[in-house]
Amino acid sequence: MGARGPRPTPTEVLKRRGSSLVPKRRRQREPKAPPGRPSCPSWLSGRGKELFAALLKELELLGVLGKSDRTAIALLADAQDQYLSTRETIEEEGETFTTDKGYVGQHPAVAMRTKAWDRVMRGCREFGLTPSARVGVKAAEQDVPSNDDKKPKLRVC
Repeated sequence: MGARGPRPTPTEVLKRRGSSLVPKRRRQREPKAPPGRPSCPSWLSGRGKELFAALLKELELLGVLGKSDRTAIALLADAQDQYLSTRETIEEEGETFTTDKGYVGQHPAVAMRTKAWDRVMRGCREFGLTPSARVGVKAAEQDVPSNDDKKPKLRVC
């Protein structure tokens, strides 16, 4: 049987929130991801690699990037790529199809798009990339580039 209740909030997140639970917690052995940029996996598609690079930039700005997050970031980029691909298919072919006998059914890409959307949103929540996931979390202090700078170009891995 699996663990019960919600997953415990990492102590570092509790610290950023200013939680009173931090002194009570005795999690001296809580693992920390080694700092740094993970390398882009070769199995990602061209667009997946662009999405991976964009995610790295966003996660760096949020201060939650670690080398050991490579697989999770790659899976999020792959889910985003799949979502965009199914969206393009639906735009080209429509959300429904009609058989020779007149039956109108849902295009299979619609269900695939919905599943990809769910995977993207779960991944975004894991990294704090949605407004509700960021509520109450104070980002680590760092220099944030101004919006006056030109839009950064994506580096393909």
